[in-house]
Amino acid sequence: MTGSEFEQGMKHLGLSQVKMAEKLGIDRGTIAARCKADVVDESFRYIMLGMLSEAAAISLISAVVKSSK
Repeated sequence: MTGSEFEQGMKHLGLSQVKMAEKLGIDRGTIAARCKADVVDESFRYIMLGMLSEAAAISLISAVVKSSK
């Protein structure tokens, strides 16, 4: 995952660098560095993929519940 892809993931989740840093309990500069990286380190890739997976699952569950009413 590139820094640009990491940043796009944050945007998809509706998170700014500040909000992402707050969510993870880290400094905003750490997030900014990941957004500029050629390759995002493994731990942050897994964090982003987990957050995106959670958002997709919530969306799917919501759609299923709505369609069953």
